[in-house]
Amino acid sequence: MRTLSLLLFASSLALGSRVALGDSPKPLKLAVVLQWQGRDLKQANLDALKSFRGVFSDVNFVHLLSPAYFLRSGDDAEAARSSIRALMKPKDQIGVALGGWKSLATKAGVIFRGAPTFWGHTLEPKDCEVDCGLEVPVNVYPEKDVAALLATALDTLEQHGFGRPRGMAAEGWAAAPEVLEAASLAGIRYDFSAVAPEMVANRAQRFPLYQWVKNLWAHVTPHTQPFVIPTVRSSLREVPQSLAALDYSTATEVLQVFKEYADVLKKDPDAELTFPLVIYQETAHVTLPVLAKVLQGIFAHAQSEGVMVEQLELPGLELPGTLVADDGTSPKDEGGSRSLHEPMVH
Repeated sequence: MRTLSLLLFASSLALGSRVALGDSPKPLKLAVVLQWQGRDLKQANLDALKSFRGVFSDVNFVHLLSPAYFLRSGDDAEAARSSIRALMKPKDQIGVALGGWKSLATKAGVIFRGAPTFWGHTLEPKDCEVDCGLEVPVNVYPEKDVAALLATALDTLEQHGFGRPRGMAAEGWAAAPEVLEAASLAGIRYDFSAVAPEMVANRAQRFPLYQWVKNLWAHVTPHTQPFVIPTVRSSLREVPQSLAALDYSTATEVLQVFKEYADVLKKDPDAELTFPLVIYQETAHVTLPVLAKVLQGIFAHAQSEGVMVEQLELPGLELPGTLVADDGTSPKDEGGSRSLHEPMVH
């Protein structure tokens, strides 16, 4: 991975010089999303993320964080908070991952629903001995219950030091119109739930999840860019997870789409493009090597094509205050606050 980090540095210098010469298209915005689904905090995944963040210290994350880590009886919420905050950097951004967790429904005073699920089964009592509900789409709840779930999720994150995020993603990409209405009323400005159905087809086509995704996001393709969704109150900016998560694709497939993005910029230098890369914390030890390979390919191709790559920054999604380490000191900024075209040697 150290070799890859040096490649990123070399690519960034070359890309920066092209911009200075004025012969490049507009920068392509890279959004690297880490979705904390709420299932568990296994050491293998935390260690993999710590290692990745140490090597790729100039890559910022958009954290989409589930409140479920802090809501289960018997769980050490403070230990969970410490583990999560240790993997955040000052220039990271944050939103809430809204899932149908039973612990969240209980806290919100909402009657929990154990069906339908993404995979077609009904949750049984044995499935819920610790917690359950990640696989239940939040859009099966009435809008008033969705509002209660979201308000409780935001309250929980705020109580544990993560502020009151203004970004959101619905688990299973289940942001139906009533979910987005509730989000808008709660002060959410950005939604990260849209997905290209074709990108989840290989793994999900035989399950209800796929048909639900097709119904909600039939117009979304791997090339769909951020767009505005009007709501009764105002509007939301949709930032699509167009390629789904890396669990659903190979590095080769993702890189092929990136090359298509680069081709668009060659034909239209004024195009404003955002390229999303999404991983789940719960499978990070598996998907981080894929993410590393994808980043290597992105920067190699960007260098050869004269494309500048910058990180997406969305006003209102900043982490609250200064990131504080467990010993009470502010950790060194090892590059998390830098854009990708600024030099950083490892």
